[in-house]
Amino acid sequence: MNIIYFPNKKLRSISKKIKLKEFNNYNHVIVYMKKNLIGNNIAISAIQIGFRIRVFLVKKSFLKHYLFINPIIIWRGKKKKKSYEGCISIPNYYRNIKRYKTIIVEYFCKNKSYNRIFIKGFISFCIQHEMDHLNGILIKV
Repeated sequence: MNIIYFPNKKLRSISKKIKLKEFNNYNHVIVYMKKNLIGNNIAISAIQIGFRIRVFLVKKSFLKHYLFINPIIIWRGKKKKKSYEGCISIPNYYRNIKRYKTIIVEYFCKNKSYNRIFIKGFISFCIQHEMDHLNGILIKV
């Protein structure tokens, strides 16, 4: 699977929740996402490789990733900050986007355990960007 690029209409699709009991059917999607999360790329959602499921990866380090399954932002702080962002699906295009500085996200991870985490700063911006992808939203082109 390769990256889907703008203006492909699939990128505007709203991704669907997956049933945790069916998650093992999607292991190949995680493999493809990791293969495409190279270089300076920090995060990728399943829709960016053509799968309409509510899953994304955020790079923790060269070999480690955070996996978010069926994520929901349940709280947003009051303050926003401009985030200078690019997108794997729109090469060489960058924009300042106002994002919440702090969020709380609920999600499941690969072992199907439920998580709730408080996130601030740069990773918060990455998660909000990927959540936009899951909802069919791209940075303004």
